[in-house]
Amino acid sequence: MSLELAFTPERAGRMIASWGPAQDAAIRLQAQDDIWLFVYSTTLALACVMAAGRFAGLVAWAQWLAGLFDFLENRAIARMLAGTVAAPWPQVAGACASLKFLLVLGGLLYLVWRLGDALTRVRRLRG
Repeated sequence: MSLELAFTPERAGRMIASWGPAQDAAIRLQAQDDIWLFVYSTTLALACVMAAGRFAGLVAWAQWLAGLFDFLENRAIARMLAGTVAAPWPQVAGACASLKFLLVLGGLLYLVWRLGDALTRVRRLRG
C-alpha cells in the first residue's frame, strides 16, 4: 500500500529500490490484483443493491468506479515496477488509490448504515 500512496517519484523510487529481489514478487502480486478488483467491487456493489435504500444504485455504481480507479492505479504501479519511476505515474497511482479508498469506504459505511436501519426496524416490530 505504501507505493500506492507514494505520490512523488523520489519516494516511489526509494520504496522500490528498498525491496531488492522482492520486487519480482511485487510484480506478480500486482498482476493478481486485477482479478481481486473485479471481485471486491462487484461484491460490494451487489451488497449495496441488496441492502436497498434510496441511494443503493448510486453507491453500487460507485463501487465499480472504485474498481476502475484500482485498475488505473495498477497500471501506474506496473509502469513504476517496470522501471518508469517518473511523473506522472506516482501521482496517478496516489490519486487513483485515494479515490478508490474513499469510494470503498463510502460503500462500507452505506452498508453499515443500512444494517443499522434494518436492525432498528426489526426492534420496533418486536417491541
